[in-house]
Amino acid sequence: MAQAEIRGNKEVTPAPASVGRCDPPWTPGQWQPSSESSSSGNEEKEENKLPVDHLLDAYNGAMAQIAGLSKDASVEQLTFRMKVEWEKATEKEKQLCEEKVGEACRAVCGVIAPNASEELFKYFIKRANASNNELDALITAYKQAPTKGLKTQILSIYALRYSSTELKQIHALSERLSDRQIKKARNHAKIVGVGFRVENIVHHRVRSDPDKLEHFLLFIDQPYFYQDVSYGTRMVKLDSGQEMIMPNVVRTVGRSTIVEQYHQHCREEEYKPLSKSMLYRILKVRAASQRKSLQGLDNTAASGAESFDTLTKVVGDLEQCGARHEWCEENLKDLKAGKRYLKTSYQAHCQDDSDECPHHCRQHALSDIECAEFQAACHHEHLEVCPDCEGREATMESILTQDSFAVYAILVDLLKNVKAVKPQITGALLRSDRAGCYHRNTLIAPLHRIYELSGIKPLR
Repeated sequence: MAQAEIRGNKEVTPAPASVGRCDPPWTPGQWQPSSESSSSGNEEKEENKLPVDHLLDAYNGAMAQIAGLSKDASVEQLTFRMKVEWEKATEKEKQLCEEKVGEACRAVCGVIAPNASEELFKYFIKRANASNNELDALITAYKQAPTKGLKTQILSIYALRYSSTELKQIHALSERLSDRQIKKARNHAKIVGVGFRVENIVHHRVRSDPDKLEHFLLFIDQPYFYQDVSYGTRMVKLDSGQEMIMPNVVRTVGRSTIVEQYHQHCREEEYKPLSKSMLYRILKVRAASQRKSLQGLDNTAASGAESFDTLTKVVGDLEQCGARHEWCEENLKDLKAGKRYLKTSYQAHCQDDSDECPHHCRQHALSDIECAEFQAACHHEHLEVCPDCEGREATMESILTQDSFAVYAILVDLLKNVKAVKPQITGALLRSDRAGCYHRNTLIAPLHRIYELSGIKPLR
């Protein structure tokens, strides 16, 4: 086998097979001879060659022992070392180095697997070639990866095979690697797995207490806050992506009323609720149509609202007929409060058979006083008094009591209707039943204004 090369047009001179001192061919700057040059008499050069000879002697001695343990392998002595980088070496130099490496590997395989040394050597060469092809593919994939997470995932496949210096050299031509990237890839391989993708776990921030949220939802699910309608549907999309078609619902009260009533309910039960801002956000998510008209939706509620409008008009007429302005303002305020109470809080206060207030007990309030077939006995006494319900009754009695102001308002309204039906009538004769409300100055004094208000003048 050729052992050294002389550059130029000279041929390669083979070295002798035996170990000993001889004059090897001289190659300038690349090859270190194994023995001293016969033409060199310089002591400094002799001293510089001694460490090289020592390394070659150590390698040759070790390989001779390994070759002695192998059956078929034979290793020729190494008489040179390549001092230039691989990229700068010639093809002949690379070939010589490859042959020496092949000899050494065969000798080692003969010691490891005496009966299958050649198969082991071929398998090693195959794996090395496959590893190089795989590494090239991984480096290309790493370079083209669009995200940092995917780069870390790819780098974790081979980050544990090489040292940090080797990894930096491998990626020097494509993309520069930092120590942090290498460390991150190795941690990924150890913790997550080699080449495994990190599972994207969705974390939902829960800022509200689930128990308090359920408490509020149970409160607003009562039928007097929401009502189904016979027309219209809405689409509800769940977290799983499933879509459900539900009938449209109408919210009978405003969101502020629901929140205030819920907080009042929690104060009565000594329960700490969610904040008002959170409750408003929940109601915003739970969308519903806002009620604009009760006609056709709830005729009972529509009739009740119309009754309050009639009473408001009556109070206005009484003020025009001479009633005190303070009295009228107070009754108008009570009417508004009563209408709001019956629409919201009263429905929440009503109980089937557990409230000691007679206005809140459904069995007592819905029982017929005269017909025994429509009566239900309560298992408790009605000893409590609701100030809101009592206040509404007091307001009704104050407005509908037949005093002189009520008689005057009724009289003006009657004459207006008569004038509308028969415009030719200009005068009327009035007659009373001698009741106490007719014998008051508050009725007699404003009689002259009846003609101005109705167009008909009381003659007597």
